Amino acid sequence: MQHTLAAVVSALKTAAPRRAGTAVAFRPLLSARRPSATTHAALLTDAQAGPASSRVAALFASHGNSDYIGEPISIAAHSLQAAALARAARPCDDEAVAAALLHDVGHLLGLEAGMEMGMDGCGVPDHEHSGAAFVRQLGLPERVARLVAAHVDAKRFLCWRDPVYMQKLSEASKTTLRFQGGPMSEEEGLAWEADPDKDTYLQMRQWDEQAKETDANVPGFKHYACLIDNLSMHGAATLGSLKYFVSDAQRAFWNDNGFLIIKGLANYGVDREVATWAEEISRWPKVEGKWLLHWEASASAPDGKIFCRAENFVNFHEGMQELSKGLLADVVSQLLGEEALLFKEKINYKLPGGAGFAAHQDSPAYLKMGGDKHVSAMVAIDAATMYNGPLEVAAGRWGPGVVPLNDRGVITPEADASISYTPVICEAGDVVLFDGWTPHRSSANQSADPRRAVFLTYSLARHGDMHAEYYAAKHRGAKGFNSSQTISFQGDFEGKIVA
Repeated sequence: MQHTLAAVVSALKTAAPRRAGTAVAFRPLLSARRPSATTHAALLTDAQAGPASSRVAALFASHGNSDYIGEPISIAAHSLQAAALARAARPCDDEAVAAALLHDVGHLLGLEAGMEMGMDGCGVPDHEHSGAAFVRQLGLPERVARLVAAHVDAKRFLCWRDPVYMQKLSEASKTTLRFQGGPMSEEEGLAWEADPDKDTYLQMRQWDEQAKETDANVPGFKHYACLIDNLSMHGAATLGSLKYFVSDAQRAFWNDNGFLIIKGLANYGVDREVATWAEEISRWPKVEGKWLLHWEASASAPDGKIFCRAENFVNFHEGMQELSKGLLADVVSQLLGEEALLFKEKINYKLPGGAGFAAHQDSPAYLKMGGDKHVSAMVAIDAATMYNGPLEVAAGRWGPGVVPLNDRGVITPEADASISYTPVICEAGDVVLFDGWTPHRSSANQSADPRRAVFLTYSLARHGDMHAEYYAAKHRGAKGFNSSQTISFQGDFEGKIVA
């Protein structure tokens, strides 16, 4: 029996709420046409969010509003309509409902990672398999992953079995079919037909085709949060202790480009008051042997200087410790494929008129401590614009000796002129991860507002915990370091440090 979206919505509104493990009460949250961009925590308000539902909510919140390419609705709207159709057709099959909701999650993962659309601009290639891999990562049953993986082959099967069906596909669907292998061969079709879950695959395709209404009003993501967590092996968790699952698409982008932007990561699981923390730290008194505080010369400041940097504060601040040694240490470890430990940390305050940083690589400044593999996570406290001196990164895979450095340890002007940089325009709460060998720079802050950012740098655990040793080297003045005159073991800062 086929179900129209109008009939589905009517049934859902009048149906009694089901117990956890099936569906929850009807609570439309994301508009079926254009879900608003919000935090994943807001999507899950009043729900007992677990790692799986929280990660999907973050994905829907940050990129669900993107166009469902070639169709007049968003990806989130399409996914939510498909889930509503699945619930109506199979009211007791939670796995099919979850698969319908997540069948196009591979497209969202590609967008989240920063990948360009392929298939002639109609989507992320192989999205069905990247989506299935992500479903497994979320700890959902293998059948859910198989259903997600099979929804493209269902189209290929139907095109093999019925050439008239293929002619009725939308232009976008015809385009993607060419990149997905075209109609099945007879051998493929006969083998696929013998699959015991074939009927569910075909229904998945039917829901996929129907879920394209521009004005449908169906339940929002929160309607399915308990269902996802009850299916997931990870179960439920408190919002403050959620694991962020790094996707294969994010790892691929990182491996190709040497940097990665994760929107809103600083507030994943709980809203963290990083701006308040940074303000607290800026007011700390100088204490010998503990944190480091730096000021730069400023002609416009009443006393001729402005605060520019704080370092070595994590072990003296509970909030910064949770962010750096919990959430972000785990994300970096996932990116690198092995455990990473905090190596050093700083806050660049970059107040109005604050100086920029010459093009440089970070790893040469680390005194050969912690091996030769470092990753920094920049936590944006303020939005970065083209006017306040944003971080600029050079995409690619870089390493030691690839870029010539001058006697200050920064990239030579000739080499700098030959490198292509990308300004990182981001919002407060976004996190930008970049490799220690990735060339980067920033200009002075020419705006009337600060561009503050926390930089947390990690090294591989197999080289030992080098945090205390690194800061001991700074405190004892290794390599001529003097906190009243400089802020780094290399000369990248373009301002003048004053006491």
